[in-house]
Amino acid sequence: MALILAGSPASNNLHPSRRELAVLCLIASGLTSSGAAVRLHLSRHTVDQYVTAMLKRSGARSRGELIARAYFAGILTTEKWPPCPSNTWAIEQAGPAKRMTS
Repeated sequence: MALILAGSPASNNLHPSRRELAVLCLIASGLTSSGAAVRLHLSRHTVDQYVTAMLKRSGARSRGELIARAYFAGILTTEKWPPCPSNTWAIEQAGPAKRMTS
């Protein structure tokens, strides 16, 4: 029997939007909020809001823990640098292909 503690990576509830995912990749690569903001053409405040939202949803207590949870959940891949979304996670989030009708 596995024991899952509240707030542990196994209880991860991180489902980032596309913009949050872009921020997550940049902070996982070591950029500050200001650096990520410049790259994404956003304000530092907006980047901080995205990070805060992801921290609250995931239950992580720090950016480091947020990044660790993203790797654990398969959101980020360990196969490339700089960090980027894993192909498996991206496919799962896309859902089934929609059929085109004429």
